[in-house]
Amino acid sequence: MDTTTQLSGVIQTSVEERSVEKLNTFLLSTPDTSEVLNSKTLVYFYKLIKKDAKHEVKCLHVSCVLSCLQHFLDSDIDISIWEHLADKVSILCGLLFLISATLINNNSLVDRSINIAMHMIQSSQILADSMLRKMLELLLQTVSAVMYSNNSQLLTLVLISSLLQKSTRETRRKTLPSVSIYMTKLSNNLLVCGDYETQVSMVEILARCWTFIKEDCPGALFTNCPSILQHFNSYTFLNFDPECRLFLNQVNSSLEDRQLVYSVPGLVVIVDGTSLKKPLDPLYKEFWLDFNTSTRSISFYYMVSREENWEMMSIEEKHVLYVTARNSFCKSKEGEVIPAVKMEITMKVDPTKPNLPKAFKIYPRKTCEFANAEKNFISKIFKEKYKSEVSYSDLPLEGTGTQLPIPHPKFDETAVTIPDTSVAANPVVDQLPEKSDSEESDLIGPSPAFELRASEKKSVVETKTSHQLDVSDSSQDSRGFDTFADYVKGLKTPTDVVNDDISDGNNMLGQSVTVESCKSKEEDLNKTGNSCMKKECKNYNSGSKEEFFGIVTPKK
Repeated sequence: MDTTTQLSGVIQTSVEERSVEKLNTFLLSTPDTSEVLNSKTLVYFYKLIKKDAKHEVKCLHVSCVLSCLQHFLDSDIDISIWEHLADKVSILCGLLFLISATLINNNSLVDRSINIAMHMIQSSQILADSMLRKMLELLLQTVSAVMYSNNSQLLTLVLISSLLQKSTRETRRKTLPSVSIYMTKLSNNLLVCGDYETQVSMVEILARCWTFIKEDCPGALFTNCPSILQHFNSYTFLNFDPECRLFLNQVNSSLEDRQLVYSVPGLVVIVDGTSLKKPLDPLYKEFWLDFNTSTRSISFYYMVSREENWEMMSIEEKHVLYVTARNSFCKSKEGEVIPAVKMEITMKVDPTKPNLPKAFKIYPRKTCEFANAEKNFISKIFKEKYKSEVSYSDLPLEGTGTQLPIPHPKFDETAVTIPDTSVAANPVVDQLPEKSDSEESDLIGPSPAFELRASEKKSVVETKTSHQLDVSDSSQDSRGFDTFADYVKGLKTPTDVVNDDISDGNNMLGQSVTVESCKSKEEDLNKTGNSCMKKECKNYNSGSKEEFFGIVTPKK
């Protein structure tokens, strides 16, 4: 009995017993895991997860396949074996993601499928090229169907960015023009996703792809608001994070009553008594605080030291006990007293999350912009948890340039001193070389590799790194960062399955999955098309010919 037959018997037993314990025992007891990873095993996996089954059983099928793939990756199988099976592995990963995100709608399985794909992308450029060809359209279809921000959407955006980073320029040149319609939907969704970090990931993908599609489709982006495309084209995004900040601040503030992300300049942020530093960059002039109505959170970037990458911290409403706001002042190094709003955020005590900060003190500048934003984020983010005693009588009237005199702090109110964020007198900015001939990556300068995310839930404190973009591509490098922890649950995209028939042997009929686009009261975006399976023949083993399916877009 060959190893594939043994593995299939163990998986069947695991499914019947509703437990993967026997499967894990079998995998750990297999002396040579490389013997199990072969073309026949991958075809078996494909047929298993495509099999019509009840929801619980289908979840077990997918979970078993993911467990096997994760074990293969952990076993340090020679990369040449993976590369030999690159197209089949890519198709299998694409189908695992599709079923997890739409048919099953299970966040945990989506996370696992993305982490496995991410691991493979980091391991080999051949795998990255194959996955870009086989998976990109499927990923874009799924992510552009969701118009609100959630954890699975953000993870998918990170995976797409990693695919674009690790694949060769030639593969991108051949692949990207065919997906311009999904870039249109993605750019329109940027206006309604309601979360700054998700917007950053969207802009990153658009910046990476725009070079390859703008010649044939110069008006493909932001079709719901063409004027935004002019702003987008005015940026090079070479120094991505600061330029992206400027671009998104312009875009969000221009939406007026449709605005879902409110970015206001801050003066001081104190977490459990520790004052955080503003990111050090000549273009990043303010300590920006982002109030995200979709994820109901406050997020901001900060630096620990000049040697460290930027990090991102998020305060989610569900972890907040209450928020109080009142008039306050901050004092600069020069002694200038600056009016501010003191927001004291008391967090819930959660024994399961010991690293969760207990209290935040945030001091936004008290401006007309903040006064307008406060009216919106109170009702949309914190609701009854927010108590405000802020008076704006000392602000200038609309249309006037005069401001009432700033009163001195009262005896019972101490002005907070703005910390010195200038880590160095003359900050050094990474310089871009004139050109790069590397085919491994279009990135210039230091670029930490993606850190694979663990499948378990993360703390409210999440981190992110910032890098630079390649001049030739005008595309940003992927940042190794942990995304927001507990977003809105699930990719809520209803699905219908048709023609899910399985015949004997390796010949199987195609599967068509319709992903319904979620409705949004802000924008009525186009729905995504169907994705379907198309059979393609590959000769993977000498002397034997096997049939496998490819994931392709149906004819328009």
